[in-house]
Amino acid sequence: MKIAKSPSELTQALILPFAVIVLASCTSTTVTLPYTAQIETIQPDQPGLEIRATAGGGGEIEIINRTAQEVILLDEQGYPYVRIMPDGVYELLGSTWVKTKDTPVYYCHDPRLVYDGPEPDVHAPQVMKQWTITGRIERQTFIISGQTIYNPDRISVSMVRPMTGMLGCLGLLIASTILFLVVRQKIKKTGGLT
Repeated sequence: MKIAKSPSELTQALILPFAVIVLASCTSTTVTLPYTAQIETIQPDQPGLEIRATAGGGGEIEIINRTAQEVILLDEQGYPYVRIMPDGVYELLGSTWVKTKDTPVYYCHDPRLVYDGPEPDVHAPQVMKQWTITGRIERQTFIISGQTIYNPDRISVSMVRPMTGMLGCLGLLIASTILFLVVRQKIKKTGGLT
């Protein structure tokens, strides 16, 4: 029994599942980077505001608002760019606040945290950058101070996992392309799938 679709409709219907499978394979790799953010102080102390470095590194920090108030992060010019509310995270896109998350957890990958200079000559843990980020809880200003650390022990992990992920992704892409071409050829010959 033939499917009552044209060859071009069947071809389009086959592309989406293949693309989803390949993209899922490509994005499943966990990457660990050799640079990590380290929190030194939060002044003044803010009960209910939890700030810590993320496990993946790269100079990212996680900010969790467990207060019942609005937490605002300010950019280098002192303007608000993120609001972490009890009901979620709002980011300033253009001139509009847009809700980007339904939980009060923000992953801050601020350029002030990221080290983008040359790799150190000395392969030992060392401080690469000092930084501060200013925020407000209601009208109370606070300052997060920290540093970005280079840890060469994390490099081998970051090289192995992405390479494994890329090889798996490439293999899946090749296999799905071959399967797609075989099915497409059958569609052209028969005018549909039987």
